[in-house]
Amino acid sequence: IRVNIGDKIFEGIAKNIFEDGRLEIEMNGEIKLFSVGEIKIEKDYY
Repeated sequence: IRVNIGDKIFEGIAKNIFEDGRLEIEMNGEIKLFSVGEIKIEKDYY
């Protein structure tokens, strides 16, 4: 999954979406939580 926040791009594996709308993504073995940004999901991305 790809998350765009301003001019920054974060890519990783979507793990969870919490009830409050936060998105949990695993990136390089670390877990990050996102609550804002443009999310792009593409078929056969990898």
